[in-house]
Amino acid sequence: MTKLALILFLVLTCTDGGAGNAEERLVNFLLGPERYNKLIRPAVNKSQQVTISIQVSLSQLISVNEREQIMTTNVWLFQEWNDYRLRWDPAKYGGIKKLRIPSKLIWLPDIVLYNNADGVYEVSFYCNAVVSSTGDIFWLPPAIYKSACAIEVQNFPFDQQNCTLKFRSWTYDHTEVDLILTSDYASRDDFTPSGEWDIVSLPARKNEDPNDITYLDITYDFVIQRKPLFYTINMIIPCVLITSLAILVFYLPSDCREKMTLCISVLLALTVFLLLISKIVPPTSLAVPLIAHENDFQSGAVRRQHSNVGLGGIQTDSDSVYVNEEVVRRCYWKRDNIPDGPGGIPDFQGPLALQWEADLEEAVDGVRYIAEHMKMEDDDEGIIEDW
Repeated sequence: MTKLALILFLVLTCTDGGAGNAEERLVNFLLGPERYNKLIRPAVNKSQQVTISIQVSLSQLISVNEREQIMTTNVWLFQEWNDYRLRWDPAKYGGIKKLRIPSKLIWLPDIVLYNNADGVYEVSFYCNAVVSSTGDIFWLPPAIYKSACAIEVQNFPFDQQNCTLKFRSWTYDHTEVDLILTSDYASRDDFTPSGEWDIVSLPARKNEDPNDITYLDITYDFVIQRKPLFYTINMIIPCVLITSLAILVFYLPSDCREKMTLCISVLLALTVFLLLISKIVPPTSLAVPLIAHENDFQSGAVRRQHSNVGLGGIQTDSDSVYVNEEVVRRCYWKRDNIPDGPGGIPDFQGPLALQWEADLEEAVDGVRYIAEHMKMEDDDEGIIEDW
């Protein structure tokens, strides 16, 4: 029994060694310096095109930076082509039909992301390429791309964006390399769902220029829809509540002291929401979010009430409220010369001046605190970006 086990062990060892020697001989045969040059395009002659099949597989939509208009994605870039120099007869090499070869040892199509936003054109990791005995090469490198994306902000936060990934060969033109699509859509087989965006569709297209036979690119359109739940709870609902408070301002009597306080509070809240919106959406003049228009409208209405309350000519008696026509005429129709105070500065301490009260000063302090806090956040973000 012991002799039988020893014989079986020796047979298995010799068999494994033979397979290892066959694979080593095959690699040396294929990549020998006298036979293979990775700098040369795998074409039989100069006029032959090398056909490369491409497909993008979306693994994760990492983020969409609206301010910088950059989309960050984690993708796998599938590429397949044929290299006639990497063919062999499996019968001569122990029946080996596939090899895993480091991708940097063979010729690679220099397919890069043309519309990148960070200067990184290449893939993240040069993984092994799978080479078959027929010369077909399969290469599936992972990549984290930051691509430029024009953000449409008009319907924020119920917006839909269309961001593109454009792939081209860096040095080879269409007469040397032909790019074809494996599928009309990007793959989502291993996609991890995003908490902020829904994937609507991922169509792909091949672009050629009839006036330029050398131009060719593969473009993927990432059509994504924002999930509005977060912004509805934290922005839309508070904005609606503040709008209802702004409407209540019109129902308070003009001589009510609390009307001034409510006007200032509503204006302060609307200003905070405008600051939040301005930090999210990109600073573009092409379109303004509808929610910003709504805040501007409400701010204008509240300011109108504020100016009416601040009109110094409002006087009251026991039964009625009336407006001093002389004061209205001075404020809205005609401004008499205001006497200068010390230093040539106009004296606004007359009857038209509005005396600031404690609640108004608190509101101004609140605005000042918010402005300083926003400035500190901008400074911190600048330091983080520098590091």
